[in-house]
Amino acid sequence: MNECDDEPPEAARSVEVGTARLPWQPLTRLAKPSAVMALLAVGQGAALLSLLLISHRCSAEVFGQLTTGLAIQNYVVLAGTLGLRTLVVRDLARTPDAAGAVWGTLWSLTALPGALIACCGYLISGLLLERTPAEDQMSLYLSCGAWCSMMSVVPLLDSLNKQIHAMVVVALTEVVFLALLQTGRIPFRVDTLGLAFALKWAAASWLQAAVFYWLAKPIDWHFSPRLFRRWRVAAAPLLATSLLMNLPISGAVVLARFFQSAADTAAIGLAGQLAGAVILLGGVGVRFIQPVWRDRQSLKDPLTFRRVLAMGAVGGAGWFTLIIAITVFTWTALPIEYLRGIGSIYLCLLAAAFGVVARVLWIALVAAEREVRVLWAYGFGGIVFVAVSLLLAPWLGGVGCAMGAAAGTGCTAWMMWHAIRFVLPRLD
Repeated sequence: MNECDDEPPEAARSVEVGTARLPWQPLTRLAKPSAVMALLAVGQGAALLSLLLISHRCSAEVFGQLTTGLAIQNYVVLAGTLGLRTLVVRDLARTPDAAGAVWGTLWSLTALPGALIACCGYLISGLLLERTPAEDQMSLYLSCGAWCSMMSVVPLLDSLNKQIHAMVVVALTEVVFLALLQTGRIPFRVDTLGLAFALKWAAASWLQAAVFYWLAKPIDWHFSPRLFRRWRVAAAPLLATSLLMNLPISGAVVLARFFQSAADTAAIGLAGQLAGAVILLGGVGVRFIQPVWRDRQSLKDPLTFRRVLAMGAVGGAGWFTLIIAITVFTWTALPIEYLRGIGSIYLCLLAAAFGVVARVLWIALVAAEREVRVLWAYGFGGIVFVAVSLLLAPWLGGVGCAMGAAAGTGCTAWMMWHAIRFVLPRLD
């Protein structure tokens, strides 16, 4: 085409050519991540407000019992998913037509083993901890809810790029749960709270399953021996990494309860739930970093490095804001048991920050094809956590366990950073 004075500008020409990029496409690409982040903020904000409301309305003993049960069930869910979620996302993203085989195989592998793992978690925790009858009933309810969470179809929705549908369900269930708490429809007793949490988890899982069925139908739901053989080999290291990664935060709450009363565990129980929320939000940020750090050379790209630093600055500002807000809330709205254990809150939030840094470095090591170092780092951090916690907890209680969590996650992040510094010069 010859140039002339009345030729339309480049942006206008892109509209005329069907294969060219439309001028509003950058905004369209930003719309979906922004919607996902907004829904995540609603869901996590409602969950955090629910947690703070329960801590304000309940006694320290009831809150300590509840958060101990939540920490145990968080670990039970990780074990019950058998390390399959990453594999599900990978395989269904590669072959979207295999939704029936992937879904059927996933549920076949998690239904019965998940129920057995949930029962084992309930029985073992009952042997280790002195539980009241009401707390024992709460643990039974939470085990049933954890079993439903194990069969969540969130990885299936992620693999079809339908994350927003999963976020809508989570936000809806969290907002309804908060409204029921605020209006007094849920009694603030440990057994009824356990039942309410279990019903919330079950509702979210089954609603997401219904949404996935609606999006992917028709589905030939069946078990695939070929997928089973492939997953059997690949799932073990992923499961080990997942369990080691979450050991310091969840384990700190359970160990603190083992060495002290439920009331004295309230502070570190609150800290563990806050730390889990920080790590979850950090994980969402990591999902945006992962496509950027896609190979070895991208690790040495200055522009990419500045993007990661910018995201880290935003995350750090949010982390400091959370510390200030929790400090004010603890001093003004919570019983004295929380003030005595405020050190454990700060230490667990520090452990959560180290955990987010470790996840970012994990992505870098995967890009550099050094996946084994990730497992070694988490394994060493788990050993440090157990050693420090068992050494300090008999004298310091929850604060000693929180010190162990901070030391363990800090050592993990340090080992990954050391590995990155060793690997980068060799990538040229």
